[in-house]
Amino acid sequence: MLIDQLALLAPERCADLDGLRAQFACEEQLTAEFVRRKWLTQLQGRWLLRGHGPRLIVGSYVLVDRIGEGGMGQVFLARHRTFGRPAAIKVLRPDRRDNRRGRARFLREVRALGRLDHPNVVHAYDAGVIGRACYLVMEYVPGPDLAQVIASGERLPVGHVCEYARQAALGLHHMHERGLIHRDVKPGNVSLAEGGRVVKLLDVGLVKDRVAPDADGDALTQAGWLVGTADYASPEQVLNARSVGRRSDQYALGCTLYHLLAGEVPFTGGTPVSRALRRVTENARPISELCPDLPTGLSEVVGRLLAREPKGRFPSALAAAEALAPFAALLVKAADETIVHISTCPTLPTLPTIDGPAATESELHEEPEVAQQIGPSAG
Repeated sequence: MLIDQLALLAPERCADLDGLRAQFACEEQLTAEFVRRKWLTQLQGRWLLRGHGPRLIVGSYVLVDRIGEGGMGQVFLARHRTFGRPAAIKVLRPDRRDNRRGRARFLREVRALGRLDHPNVVHAYDAGVIGRACYLVMEYVPGPDLAQVIASGERLPVGHVCEYARQAALGLHHMHERGLIHRDVKPGNVSLAEGGRVVKLLDVGLVKDRVAPDADGDALTQAGWLVGTADYASPEQVLNARSVGRRSDQYALGCTLYHLLAGEVPFTGGTPVSRALRRVTENARPISELCPDLPTGLSEVVGRLLAREPKGRFPSALAAAEALAPFAALLVKAADETIVHISTCPTLPTLPTIDGPAATESELHEEPEVAQQIGPSAG
């Protein structure tokens, strides 16, 4: 365990290691002390005690905490071992890494991110394979995301909402220009950075590749009834997952904008499936009925994004961004000022040098469910 601890601890902490080891009778107590002092995170402490310390090292990065999970894999907050830079690392799920389709989809995500370079799309840093585990290193965006903003109940100014939607549209345009469709635009995949001044599109794991220049209905590479999220998917996406196109992302962006402005999704009540099916035959309730004080013309922009037929939407995401621009407020961040303050948002994970909750020895013995994902064997 000593080697694992030396690899994980900050250099200035290693000098104190011998003295601390003399004070504690066993490695469990010593590790619990490190976690109590916030020299290690709870995740690191659990994995060390289970003998999974080597799996905390992924390439040039040290895993710090688990921050998300999806159909393709789990996402960890990590720290570069030399530069100390935070990053987000996605590790392919164990049941997917040995599945040819899952592995191919993961590699497609890596290639897709590699083609993107835009301030409103999360950046990719690196990718690789350790043992049988595929991993992708991405820019870490601490958030909050817009789903957390909505869940907090704190309403943002209309100008801020429109600016976030405008930036998201610019990020989508960049993706579309490079032949990619997001397919899962929703509040949880739109995160805020730089104190709430910049929007970042997250999770391109559902991207559709190789779009023809004028196509709005090319075949998807993944079969299924619905690819995306029911409350934000376009009508054509609900009817046939193979019928998704560039303008489908506009519809999802319109649902996100609607939710932020009105405090509810365009279609409410019933099951997710019934809500999704309603959008195929019904128009969304005009947002002006829920928000009568919106600036003149904004409800028309929202309505066009939510047109049931793709041809009724904007010709491009860039055109949608330009239509939102007159209603968007310039987000200027002063020194030490956070534009978005959401008091009721969940606590976001932090690097171990920042104060966080301490763990008890019993908590450190909990089964490290995700440790099996990294490394050449299950250990």
